[in-house]
Amino acid sequence: MATEHAIKATGITYTIFRNPLYADFLAALGLNKAIAGGELITCPGTWRITSVTRADLALAIANVLSTQGHENKTYELTAAKAWGFAEVAEILAEISGKPIAHRADDLADNWLYRFLAQIDTVTTTPILEQLMGRPPASLKDTIKQIVVPNT
Repeated sequence: MATEHAIKATGITYTIFRNPLYADFLAALGLNKAIAGGELITCPGTWRITSVTRADLALAIANVLSTQGHENKTYELTAAKAWGFAEVAEILAEISGKPIAHRADDLADNWLYRFLAQIDTVTTTPILEQLMGRPPASLKDTIKQIVVPNT
């Protein structure tokens, strides 16, 4: 926010994009391992996360940069809905055709969960969808791009 304040203080025309967590972080959860083992193991906690694909962000930003009326605006580009790890397990089961359980385990603690605990993962807005002119990629479609088929 300090950078944004400094930009605004100069008096120059600006458009600021606040990007959320990139959806490709999901690969670090070991989705293929979860399919192979039948269990998505995550760190305990009440996790709610909003993430979007880089392609969706690129489309929204390109639309803003190619049209008028965005001067001196700040856009919070988040998904419109947060999701949890149980939903990820359900989607993995649907994609793979295998039962996948979600289990929280203290031993699953690693850099990813410490990182997630330090950032805003729950803020949602409809702005991304409005700027894109269509809904962003679903969690299911995003996961399909990450998992290896027939795992």
